[in-house]
Amino acid sequence: MNGESSSGWKAATVVAVIMGLVLAGVVYVLMDSRAQDLVDELAAVTSTTETPETTAGSTTSVETTEVADTTAADTTDDSTIGSIDDELSEMFEDALGEDGGALLDELIEGGGDGGLGGMAGGLDPNVMECLNPGAMNFGSEGDIPEGDPATQVKAIAQLVAEDRGISSDEDLDIEFATREEVARRVRQLTEEDLDPEVVDYQTRLYTSLGAIPGERDIAEIQLDALDAAVGGFYDPETGELVIGSEEIDALGALVVAHEVQHAVADDVLGLPDLEAIDENQGGDAAQAALALVEGDASLISQQFMMEHMSFEDLIEVTMTSMETTGALGDIPHHVRRLLEFPYLEGLGYVCGLTLEGGWEQVDAVYDAPPETTAEVLFPERQSLEVVDVPDPKAPQGWTEVGSDTFGAAELMFLLEAPGGDTEAALPEPRQRVESWAGGEVTVWASGEDTAMALRFAEGEGPTDLCSTMTEFYAAAFPGAEATGPDTDSILEGGSGVGRVTCDEGTVTLGIAPDAETVRFITDG
Repeated sequence: MNGESSSGWKAATVVAVIMGLVLAGVVYVLMDSRAQDLVDELAAVTSTTETPETTAGSTTSVETTEVADTTAADTTDDSTIGSIDDELSEMFEDALGEDGGALLDELIEGGGDGGLGGMAGGLDPNVMECLNPGAMNFGSEGDIPEGDPATQVKAIAQLVAEDRGISSDEDLDIEFATREEVARRVRQLTEEDLDPEVVDYQTRLYTSLGAIPGERDIAEIQLDALDAAVGGFYDPETGELVIGSEEIDALGALVVAHEVQHAVADDVLGLPDLEAIDENQGGDAAQAALALVEGDASLISQQFMMEHMSFEDLIEVTMTSMETTGALGDIPHHVRRLLEFPYLEGLGYVCGLTLEGGWEQVDAVYDAPPETTAEVLFPERQSLEVVDVPDPKAPQGWTEVGSDTFGAAELMFLLEAPGGDTEAALPEPRQRVESWAGGEVTVWASGEDTAMALRFAEGEGPTDLCSTMTEFYAAAFPGAEATGPDTDSILEGGSGVGRVTCDEGTVTLGIAPDAETVRFITDG
């Protein structure tokens, strides 16, 4: 059973998460970098300042490095940051007029869904090292030549090939269309792939967990997200490559760079067969493999943007991204994070590979993609041996709707927004899922009623999953009251009755309409 519908957006480039939001993080780094430059300059000046010291009637020079560091830091805290902020504001205003300063404020403050704060997954700090903000050539016109779209596409493909280190002899057949047309076609492709049984399974699962409202259908939520966020797509089955821009403007150039990398990787390295992985290894493995593919294309396209596009182009892309991200505001957190994960966490994962062994390391991983999202989140756990948790008992009179793997990433999404509410997030959700060592979920139906058992193997980590799952249920369903000991809690309230059991490294969360059913599916 495809529990995550990874094929639903396997071909899509999601504008909202690969473009301006990353630039927002770069703005932070630029400010820090320029501040540090001034600190260093200040320290260099004060370290050679001659301080009069009288010794036996003579005057000598004394280096005051320690004092200089303190002075520089103090100066940076007060006036230096302010001057850098003013400098960046002026740059934004030069490019955009009066709206430029407001845009910068929104980026830095993370106001609403458009700013960096609206990016649910956050940004891996290592990504800034991979993007190299110092490569930004402010005031340049960029490296994309004037000319017809075919000439510009060829130039972009050549730049990407030089930066990425692989190229294809295959001719690129790129179609340009409006973003509305791209969204329509991706929706059509997705609808063709949708299986009603999978939709029923997912809807019951995420509704039971409180991740989506009871009145929403998971298929429509996913399609709405694609309508809001798709900027282009590459279909590995047909080789179709479509860009959501009718000309090579800033957005079009970035999407071309992203999709060209998909096409080249498909030809040279071979893209993982996500549907086969999903069928044979489960949805978590498919999501992990997708993170490699999208992380690769996202990183090289971001590097392309930083090194080959003008600052005005970056701002243009950012503004488009912010508009798109705002359109995603009505998408439930869990679905949005499923959409973001391959791009954001995938970007950080691939960045780590390049820092370790260059692009050659990324190429090698295509031969053996990560098999769990835990490996994407925690690359140091590449040797993780996943524990096959025991299957739960099926309640009598109920029909199994579906079952699938349930990975560390999906667990993290739940903890980030219990009941779909990010304000109810458990502290340190990413840290909490480090102890994930395997997970599966099974969903049953009895008419309109739903029962589900979510079972994890617990390994070593800073927090225990047993208490975490109890905390999650209480946060997801405010007012639910726990009875019994912590290791065997019945939680009455919310969408039904929940129970958390913890036994010899296996943690189970069951949810059912009544206590008798939930006890049955969580025992043993």
